[in-house]
Amino acid sequence: MFDPPLPPDIPRLKICEPDQGDIFNEKDLTKLYKEIFDRYGHLDGLVNSAGIIFPDGIEELGIEKWKQTMDVNLTGAYMVTQRLLPLLKESKYPSIVNISSISSKLAGSSIAYSVSKAGMDMLTKAVAKELAKYRIRVNSVNPGMVSSGFQVSNGVMERQEYDQFLSGVCKTYPFGMGELQDIANAVYFLMSPEAKWITGSIMMVDGGKSISG
Repeated sequence: MFDPPLPPDIPRLKICEPDQGDIFNEKDLTKLYKEIFDRYGHLDGLVNSAGIIFPDGIEELGIEKWKQTMDVNLTGAYMVTQRLLPLLKESKYPSIVNISSISSKLAGSSIAYSVSKAGMDMLTKAVAKELAKYRIRVNSVNPGMVSSGFQVSNGVMERQEYDQFLSGVCKTYPFGMGELQDIANAVYFLMSPEAKWITGSIMMVDGGKSISG
């Protein structure tokens, strides 16, 4: 469905082996499966992080944008998890982390985004319950607003508008604005052996926003 260019830094990183594809394309998923199997024989961790957002509410949002949001934010995670599950079963300490959002708990102006992320939370719990018999841990990280440029890259806001928006939002967070590294740290923890007794959890990483209203 989407084929954006890779960020320029990715190919130069020694710790990363980029593999670009369409999460709704069975051939691409099969190719990814085969490449992981041939190189490693198993998969220790999976992070489902694909996302898209449209700013509209129910009065403006067309059904095609609704479907697109559900496909990217929710169905894609289901398809990738299902396809790579055999590789996770071969790992000694497998873990899945789904990137959800504070919007799953606090409804925002983007109705499709909020609903898709609420669905992601339940997908996390349902899959965690089902896969516990394989000792596969499944959790979600629910970020609050961080300075990621997500709304700009998705065409929701212009850069100047986005910067002004962040400045206002920051004041509503008890611990102020978060950074992308805060989200990465939470994902890293849930992937690590230190989180071996955690599954089916919804981890709010939002600087206290979800408890402040």
